[in-house]
Amino acid sequence: MYRSSELPDSAGKPGLLCTVLPRNEKHRLAVQHKYGIDPNVILWCEVEERKDHGLGRKHLVQLAVSLLVWKRTSGVLDLVLYSVGSKSGGILLYRDNQIDADCTDPAWEKTWTTAFDKARLPFRHRRLPSLMTDSTHE
Repeated sequence: MYRSSELPDSAGKPGLLCTVLPRNEKHRLAVQHKYGIDPNVILWCEVEERKDHGLGRKHLVQLAVSLLVWKRTSGVLDLVLYSVGSKSGGILLYRDNQIDADCTDPAWEKTWTTAFDKARLPFRHRRLPSLMTDSTHE
């Protein structure tokens, strides 16, 4: 994950370029090779691909790109983003502050916005690399 101001075509724009990668080791390594992304500076997520899935990729991506909870200190992963389900596949963990948020909670956005408001920078989502194609989603 990089601050967008560090990218050559986004000088002066605040925010982050968020990359959401699969938690599966085989897929993670494949995407790491394809995109050249350091797995220590990403949001990981495991998402059910079914279109009828209530939460699904859309909400997980919205959450990933709307929260500035990343710290680029010592290359430690601070946030792990999982799909709906259980502690091993449905809970968001912010390790430093031990703040857990269930994505199925309709108030998740308010909860996280409130919790991290003081630590956030002005944010404008720029693009998210697609894992299925070489294109990007604006």
